[in-house]
Amino acid sequence: MLTPDLLQREYTTGGKPLWQITAETGIPRHIIAEIARELGIPLNAGRRAVTLDEAWLHEQYLDHMRSTADIASELGISYDTVTRNLTAYGIPIRPAGVHSRREMLTRLDATVPHDIRRAVDGGLHGWHRLQRFRTAMTFPTIEAAANHLGAHQSALVHQFQRLEHDIGAPLFKRSTPTRPMRPTRRGTALLRALDNADRPPTPTATTSTQKRPRN
Repeated sequence: MLTPDLLQREYTTGGKPLWQITAETGIPRHIIAEIARELGIPLNAGRRAVTLDEAWLHEQYLDHMRSTADIASELGISYDTVTRNLTAYGIPIRPAGVHSRREMLTRLDATVPHDIRRAVDGGLHGWHRLQRFRTAMTFPTIEAAANHLGAHQSALVHQFQRLEHDIGAPLFKRSTPTRPMRPTRRGTALLRALDNADRPPTPTATTSTQKRPRN
């Protein structure tokens, strides 16, 4: 049951948004709002602003590339509160997208071969590109590989160029009228490493020391 003391503690003093109280109690938001009004507790008024530690927020958001939603979930506050603190401290807010979502990005263990890690770390589709490269190198031409994979040639070439950019070296030589497509020395080493990795290596887990907001 929602009592005046509970709402005062959780909503007014604790700064919890209604959606969080809903998640914790199972009581629909509109019912909580109606009960609050009946108890004489003003909504969105008189609540103390939640202030996060500037150094910690800077480290988590910029250094560890955590999203506002991820930080908000850890601290039990809304992502709007996190955004407000970022703005107040002059911390540049990243544009929306997967690269601002640390939990969606891959990080591989240091035991994984260097070129595989360079292709996969910090991206969403690195392992997919590697497997396509591995398959394509069994065909004489990009056209034949694209037909087998059901991909457009231009898309396949773009993916391989992205691999070469991430790894920092040419990985294959295009076919000519007299010679089939073939991997470079670096590409051959990459294929050899992939042969020893039958499945995507398990990403390492990164943790952070939680620091609760100041009220």
